[in-house]
Amino acid sequence: MSEYPRRKPNRLSGYDYSKRGAYFVTLCTCDKECFFELEKDLKSVPLQNQIIHRRIRQTEERFGITAEKYVLMPNHIHIIFVLNGGVSLAEVMRWFKTSTTNDYIKGVKENGFRRFSKKLWQKSYHDHIIRGEEDYLKIWNYIDTNTLKWELDKYYEK
Repeated sequence: MSEYPRRKPNRLSGYDYSKRGAYFVTLCTCDKECFFELEKDLKSVPLQNQIIHRRIRQTEERFGITAEKYVLMPNHIHIIFVLNGGVSLAEVMRWFKTSTTNDYIKGVKENGFRRFSKKLWQKSYHDHIIRGEEDYLKIWNYIDTNTLKWELDKYYEK
């Protein structure tokens, strides 16, 4: 008998994640460690955050998809991806996680970024298939207010 609770499946059973549509994705750092910084001023984006912004744009170009909205937090990122069909969300996320990890490792070596011990990102990611305009607007608002919620959360006080 295992000491750990059984992991529930991450994906909706039987759903085709290469289907055209909007997907809300949350990707957390391993052990929820803080490797990125809150961005209060777009004029001075930290180098480690620049990796994520650049790779979001490259992900759009590489797969012909759109990242309609996203927010980078110190230990996670929320993204609304719109897929046009033909590429699966899993393929997009696999490439994004690998490329950002490789860039971050380079940043550790060349720019003194904070080291991570196991992996940069947690295994897998959370996704939500956006079902309609009301759902979309609710998620858009959630992304918009995420930074403020972080700043008010005493748990992550430094």
